[in-house]
Amino acid sequence: MPSLLRLDAERVPSEEDRVLFPDDATSKVFIDVPARVKSFNISGQSLTSLDLWHLLRTVEGQFRFRMGERISMAVNSVDQLQYRWPIDTVFTVTDDDEKQNEQQPRKQRVEFFGRPNSNFAEPQFSSLCGFVQCVPTEPYCARPVQAVGQCCPHCGAMLRFRKSALNFTKAFAVVDQFIRAQMALPRGAGVSFVRLDRDDFHPLYQISVLSNHPANFDESEYCSIMWSVFRKIQQRTINDHLPIEYQPMDSAEFFDIRPKCSIQLGILHWKTVFKAFGFVLLVGIVLGLMTYSYYRHSPSFRLFVHELLSRQHRTMQVTWRRTHDERVEVIREEIEEQKGGGASFLAEFANRAFSWKMEKKDYDDEAKEEAADVSSQKEALG
Repeated sequence: MPSLLRLDAERVPSEEDRVLFPDDATSKVFIDVPARVKSFNISGQSLTSLDLWHLLRTVEGQFRFRMGERISMAVNSVDQLQYRWPIDTVFTVTDDDEKQNEQQPRKQRVEFFGRPNSNFAEPQFSSLCGFVQCVPTEPYCARPVQAVGQCCPHCGAMLRFRKSALNFTKAFAVVDQFIRAQMALPRGAGVSFVRLDRDDFHPLYQISVLSNHPANFDESEYCSIMWSVFRKIQQRTINDHLPIEYQPMDSAEFFDIRPKCSIQLGILHWKTVFKAFGFVLLVGIVLGLMTYSYYRHSPSFRLFVHELLSRQHRTMQVTWRRTHDERVEVIREEIEEQKGGGASFLAEFANRAFSWKMEKKDYDDEAKEEAADVSSQKEALG
């Protein structure tokens, strides 16, 4: 059955968690930054902040905890053991403060409005992200989302919104109920709902739908789940019996809504295609109207268009006839003949490739004419 997604920052103990230390004496915990936990239990015994302070300064504490360089310093080894001495308070048990101060009104306020995970803040977040290895998202999606509490960008969907009087405990239960009612989410998908700010007048909340691996990301399903969860929170946390459009305006005020969905690669996005087609169509209509307006108000442009449309480009019809004079006939088109007003027109030109034949022919013709003249003169004299 599907359940709520735990962000990276929620996978390690925070000030809202009760830590149950393993009974195995060989277990060892590495800690690199000061930690705040709700309670700390070792071998069935609850320890206070003071108890933990003393424990870290004993041989047993050195065996059970390995402290990083940021919160401890190396000391001389004793019995061939290298000790690290805590510089400041390493563990703080918040239950001690609540018992001493008896902050019941604050507890009720936290249950109503919610509280961000203490690991969202630095340096805790950077410390735990040092153990997380990110998976590249480039081959699977564009515009990956970076949810607060996650160390790596993911292919998924995320929505942030603000609401002044949102019952966080009830909204969290609504989200959990919605996820369990789905029976089957998309493969590898998980849903998270957290509060991000600590003391803002208008609290900021985050809904994130993330995949455990980018290859399982489906853009349409993930974005649809994100909006379904948000609408469910809108409806169920105000008045269960009324649709969201009939909710009172003062109590249904969800604002600063910022959705973000990754773009799945390798598929055709019809929305983008329609947007591009609509943009091209709009540009074409605008240019057409501008051209038509200019055509109506510019006589010179009208003359130019009329001349351009009435101009007819015709090719000449060339007929090659291998006659004795080796000439080419160029026959004009019928339209040209009608414009010229003549019956038919025949133009001839000499092909330069056969110019030597034409010169020889002309020379022979001249010789024949001279011979004819000589013979006619002889006849006249005789």
